[in-house]
Amino acid sequence: MSEEFIVGKITPEMAKKLPFNRTGVIIVNKQGLEKIEKEHTEYKKFGFSDALGFIRFILENICAIYQGNSQRTFALVSRKANSNSQAIVRLEFEKDGDKYLVKTAHPIRKDFYRNVLPLWERAQTNRLNPAD
Repeated sequence: MSEEFIVGKITPEMAKKLPFNRTGVIIVNKQGLEKIEKEHTEYKKFGFSDALGFIRFILENICAIYQGNSQRTFALVSRKANSNSQAIVRLEFEKDGDKYLVKTAHPIRKDFYRNVLPLWERAQTNRLNPAD
């Protein structure tokens, strides 16, 4: 079995909005990391030296979750990557377990999901500036 790294989790709040309401850890295996590092080197433009750091950054800054191509696949989007784009981690829920496997991670256009409703979206915070 390939070496696996826990890189995040689907929280109960997020899981409530997913088709089967399942929490679980998000993992990436060594094979997946090697594939991302070979096929999606764009993460280096964001200042990351490796794909693992890029994936962790996205998952620490999830803004929205969108449905993937099947009921078991999801796109987790971070809009904090830079001002001109956003970054995505695509996951697949493992049928016989309680974990989500990272399939890929890469930047996407800022407007990629413009006309798509998310399954889950982080609540916006409106902080008042006392100096205002």
